[in-house]
Amino acid sequence: MSELLFHLVTALLPVAAFSGWYLGMRVARKRSLTEQDRLSDSYLQGLNHLLEHDEEKTLSLLHHLGEGTSPSVALRFVLAALHLRRGEISQAIMLYESLLNDYTLESAVRDKARMELANGYRQAGLFDRAEKLYYQLSTTPYRWVALQQLLRLYDQERDWPRAATICERLCQHQSHYGRILAHYYCQLAEESGSVAERRRYIALALEWDSGSVRASLLQGALAEEAAEFLTAIAAYRRVVQQDSLFVAEIVAPLTRCYLALQQPEQVIPLLRQLLCHRHSSVVAAMDAIRFPEPIASEIPALLRELIRHHPSLWALKCLLSYESEEGATSPLAPQSPLYHSLRQLIEQLCRRELLYRCEQCGLTLQQLHWHCPGCHQWGSIKPA
Repeated sequence: MSELLFHLVTALLPVAAFSGWYLGMRVARKRSLTEQDRLSDSYLQGLNHLLEHDEEKTLSLLHHLGEGTSPSVALRFVLAALHLRRGEISQAIMLYESLLNDYTLESAVRDKARMELANGYRQAGLFDRAEKLYYQLSTTPYRWVALQQLLRLYDQERDWPRAATICERLCQHQSHYGRILAHYYCQLAEESGSVAERRRYIALALEWDSGSVRASLLQGALAEEAAEFLTAIAAYRRVVQQDSLFVAEIVAPLTRCYLALQQPEQVIPLLRQLLCHRHSSVVAAMDAIRFPEPIASEIPALLRELIRHHPSLWALKCLLSYESEEGATSPLAPQSPLYHSLRQLIEQLCRRELLYRCEQCGLTLQQLHWHCPGCHQWGSIKPA
């Protein structure tokens, strides 16, 4: 009997073991499915709140997902991004720091966290910390993005020497940074107290961007200060080939140079040439100049000819100014009853005309700026 019982128990042991294993798997699978359902429901609810722009409920649900366990890497990135969107920079920084200090993560993930943390520091105004992290990233696959952020940082701080250094490195990646670099050298030239340094910076600006109108204007002004009028004329005239939209900027300086050389006969041919490129802006520049004789006596005829072929408010306004000085013999003399009303109306209309516009953001200005106050782009503002 005992032998039979022994054989029976021996035969049933594998069955009992299999039954225990099977029941355990069922319970574990049921728990897993329950957890997956909970996560899936919470994930879908969070996604729905996010699509409905209810960021507060989204954050609450996502934080709930991470309760009791260590939140996943992806979840921490999402939470940090949402905190940044809400302007809660300190919470985002804490999450990015936790990722950066997790040395079990792959280097690519930690580099991503380092980049996001640097951006968070920059938004919080902690520029020194952001700068340090960007420099660490400049030797990683994020190097070009890190250098671009460093450039933005130095541009914001008006640190032109460092901005120029970073911009030179970016020129190795994209050639269009050469135009931005030229502006940095122009900034350095404008702020330098040494004539030799100003010349060097202007030369560097033209080396990186041969079409830099700003550099040519600075070079002309520097030569004009040194009474090198022929050199100044060559620099100013270069603007016509670089960008004819800016020809109005050289009307006054070229006039000064020709008068200083005692060559007033060159001014009227110059004005005729420049008027072929830009009518209204050149006339607006002429209206701001008090031309001496014999140039002044030739201006009205030039303006009448321009009005016949290309009528404009600025040409009429400028003509009225000269006609008022010709005396009562002119039909538009100040004694005319309509003169003052007509001139006032034209001046009001001219003031409404936009002189400069940013090609990037559309900002309109009355004065030339090389750095747009709206979108902070370099060289985007052109004469309208």
